[in-house]
Amino acid sequence: MTTTTLNWISFEFAGLWPLIWHFGIGGVALLACLAGWYFSPVHRIDFIWAALVVIVVMTSTAIGVSIGEHRKQAQWDAARASTLVVVKQARTNAVRSVGRKHPRWLPDRRDPDLRD
Repeated sequence: MTTTTLNWISFEFAGLWPLIWHFGIGGVALLACLAGWYFSPVHRIDFIWAALVVIVVMTSTAIGVSIGEHRKQAQWDAARASTLVVVKQARTNAVRSVGRKHPRWLPDRRDPDLRD
């Protein structure tokens, strides 16, 4: 495998292990509750309640993760936009405040679009 492929794989799977552990353990607990409900002659309603609690916890975690991801992405977007505004203003100020110094044989002409 190339380095680019390994970087892509590590980027795509970054931060996934906590979710895999959470939903893996939740899935095993849910299957255990359903198996207990199916095979138990007594306390069947308790297994159903436990399965419902596991489903609610797994669902709320999934919703929380999704909302958290959207919030962090919005924070990153706002920070990036704010930084770009500050950087553009600083560059404009720096270009205007620093004069060019040419050798004597070249004329001192400024680019009207400030690309220099």
